[in-house]
Amino acid sequence: MFTRPIGNDIYQLFKLIFHVKTIFSLGLICLSFLLPFSSIAQEMLTNEAIWYSSEFRTDYVSGVNSMNDGIHYTSLEYSDENGSEIVKYAYATGKKVDVIATSLQVFKDKSKIIENYEFSADEKKLLLETESQSIYRHSFTANYYIWDMEARHAFPLADFSKGQQRLATFSPTGDQVAFVRDNNIFISDLQYREEVQVTFDGKMNEIINGFPDWVYEEEFGFSRGFFWSPGGNRIAYYKFDESQVRQFQMAMYGDLYPNQYTYKYPKAGEKNSAVSIYVYDTEAMMSKRVDLGNMTDIYVPRIKWTLDNNKLCVMRMNRHQNHLEFLLTDMSKAQPFELQTTKIFDETSDTYIDISDDLTFLADGKSFLWTSERDGFNHVYRFDMKGNVTAQLTSGEWDVIEFLGADEAHDKMFFTASKESAIEQHIYTGSLKKNKVSKLSEKPGHHEAVFSNTFEYYIDYYSNANEPYYITLNNQKGKEIRVLVDNTELKNALKKYNLQPKEFFTFNNSAGTALNCWMIKPPNFDPAKQYPV
Repeated sequence: MFTRPIGNDIYQLFKLIFHVKTIFSLGLICLSFLLPFSSIAQEMLTNEAIWYSSEFRTDYVSGVNSMNDGIHYTSLEYSDENGSEIVKYAYATGKKVDVIATSLQVFKDKSKIIENYEFSADEKKLLLETESQSIYRHSFTANYYIWDMEARHAFPLADFSKGQQRLATFSPTGDQVAFVRDNNIFISDLQYREEVQVTFDGKMNEIINGFPDWVYEEEFGFSRGFFWSPGGNRIAYYKFDESQVRQFQMAMYGDLYPNQYTYKYPKAGEKNSAVSIYVYDTEAMMSKRVDLGNMTDIYVPRIKWTLDNNKLCVMRMNRHQNHLEFLLTDMSKAQPFELQTTKIFDETSDTYIDISDDLTFLADGKSFLWTSERDGFNHVYRFDMKGNVTAQLTSGEWDVIEFLGADEAHDKMFFTASKESAIEQHIYTGSLKKNKVSKLSEKPGHHEAVFSNTFEYYIDYYSNANEPYYITLNNQKGKEIRVLVDNTELKNALKKYNLQPKEFFTFNNSAGTALNCWMIKPPNFDPAKQYPV
């Protein structure tokens, strides 16, 4: 990562570059490492080698899910014999414990790929995704199957002749799966193989149920717009009325003649979709609307259930995106038509407020964690249920990048941050009660982490500007237990080429602010010469 100069800083940067005697050529980022545009190497780089061969392929650990016990995890892999495989491993030893499901078992066809999977809460069933078709940046449709791990039997989630499904998700009880089809929400009862329709007014380019419109998917970065309650008997969902949003057309290429794709796209100052939130009761088989107040030109960037089955938290934001509120329902009180809300959090900014998935309700039922830039940097705060700050858990002139979770049993939280440098990202742990932070990762560069359910272990995805992924398993104290991927084969392949390292430097702009920069020098660089940028 590097900071981006803007405004006058861009001018100052170019001014600096063109006034130094030696001017350097920049390069091309490819597969987490950089390849110069021209190379005087043992072997010449070609477009075919870079883009159409597997020579520079990066090994990775993907499809990783921690199991309930926190000592095993599963990984989505591929074998020539079985096609896709969901393999179970022990965290501590790395040994393969079991092969839970394969393409050959589930589909009777090893060429049919398992693209993603989800366990039921009791880990007795698997929800398998295949044959997906992309829609926008995050959204897609797919065909879903249920794999019964005890019976070793698979069956389709829905009738595929009615079309593909979207966003299929197990209920917490594991006996139902909710999904979207044709702008409506459905529930599949896995025991009786019956389908219940939750909404009926969904219509292309008019009414959306259960997933976001284009603006929400692009601006707020999520694709699923419905969520099971902790008890599994309610579903909170988004409804978008985009009937008043103007249409936009673009050509879809691929065939001899392009097709015109038409969708609702609000430009600046135009009408957005009217958004509303509903809660469907699976026992009463009816929905109730959540009271969002009198203002209609608003955003609802997130909704999230608390640990209480009766309490749904709804984030309400103005269109300028500089005023954020949390509204809380209480469904234990009789409310026949509309669910009333109480405001429990309120924050404003002179600029704008970033939305994240960091909202974490704690087990005491009296507090929650949220990241905020209220002091100028993104930090973790603890609030009571009236929105009062009870503790600022991180502080300083640096940003928390991603909140990774809370281990309440051991008074720990985990997050990534650029604490030491804006061009590095490390893994940290801290207290849930006081400002006490320590770093877990050591190697300079970029670290990402995926923790086990019990936070006893994590997988560290490490790379830097000149090295591909080095992926390790670590305990919660940061100690490396074993290497999962080291990309030695790729590193050896790169030695054949005269590749130049990415070098970092800083300079101060006219305001005295230090800006981070990088350069790649040409092969056989001669400091006495000038080079074009």
